Amino acid sequence: MVNFILRLFMAMLLFASTCTEAVSASYTQYSALAQKYDKLSSDQIMAAAEKHEENEDNEKAIVLYTIVTNRFNNNLSESEKQKCILAYVKVGILYVKIGSYIKALDSEIEGIKKAKLCKDKKYNSQLYNVIGNISVSYTHLTLPTNSL
Repeated sequence: MVNFILRLFMAMLLFASTCTEAVSASYTQYSALAQKYDKLSSDQIMAAAEKHEENEDNEKAIVLYTIVTNRFNNNLSESEKQKCILAYVKVGILYVKIGSYIKALDSEIEGIKKAKLCKDKKYNSQLYNVIGNISVSYTHLTLPTNSL
């Protein structure tokens, strides 16, 4: 019995250290990416994110777009605010692509909250469109087969 408990404990430690290393590695990778781009203009970051998106490197694109979303504040010019709102749209779309619907909804809802502080509402329809697409997709995935 003691051997079993000891083996179980060792297996749990091994599993925990493996998970910690994986999370640590991705955190380091993305924090280094964020530090590399943080000092650039929003336009430069958006362009880099679009290149990552074109290359199907969605996680890196999300990190870069998120840098832009985090810049939003009331003191920005209207055009800078609009870049931030567009970045929220892009983050939501990318989260949908990788199947992270909750994160996509979080992004779009936060984008809507920020968009209310803008004069120009040109990206509002895109924010709501992503939410609608998620709603339709999610409803379709969770409907019981006998309800169709």
